[in-house]
Amino acid sequence: MPGFIYLPVPTQEMLKFAEQFQDSQNTQGKEKYTILHNYESGWRKGFTRAVGLGVLRNVAAKDKLYVICHGATMGSRFTGARRGAVQQGNEWKGGELKKYSPDQLAQVIQKEGLTTTFVRLYLFVCGSGLVPATQAKSFAEGVAIGLGDLGYSHIRVVGYLGEVSADGGFGVLKSTGPRGGGYYPLNENMVAFGPSGGQVPIPALMDAGV
Repeated sequence: MPGFIYLPVPTQEMLKFAEQFQDSQNTQGKEKYTILHNYESGWRKGFTRAVGLGVLRNVAAKDKLYVICHGATMGSRFTGARRGAVQQGNEWKGGELKKYSPDQLAQVIQKEGLTTTFVRLYLFVCGSGLVPATQAKSFAEGVAIGLGDLGYSHIRVVGYLGEVSADGGFGVLKSTGPRGGGYYPLNENMVAFGPSGGQVPIPALMDAGV
């Protein structure tokens, strides 16, 4: 079944993360997902959406779609990345932050042309399945509700319960666990939400992919 990686803020840092994701798939003998992104900024980004050329227009209802962006380990209020950031060693510094709230990300996904019959959206965003302090919902649940309000009546949005990594394999960082602290399998540390909010069962979403 085809899979795709969508970068809402396609900085060089995010492109490297997406390629790291592909490398982990390759290491595990899995088919690489296709990376999709619009222009990083400027009038052309809005123009392509306005004329029906959004980058998600050819993603089919039963495909898998991973959104890769920054979040927060203990729960994300926003997702985003720094445009113009420069890599210094293992860190990216400088640049200007471009961020989205759950509702804003849902609107961007719609504008990029994703079919309203789409089902499986994975937010490969740190803390996307955790409820941040002072908030009532996780980022993933907020996106699910936002998409539901836009007519995505079949949507299932998956979020992760900690910091996510694709470096040498897929995992979620947990401070404790049966093996002590470290990275644990994605499938054991994720939650899914439906278009009206509230958790939905995970098993129906799973297949031989990531």
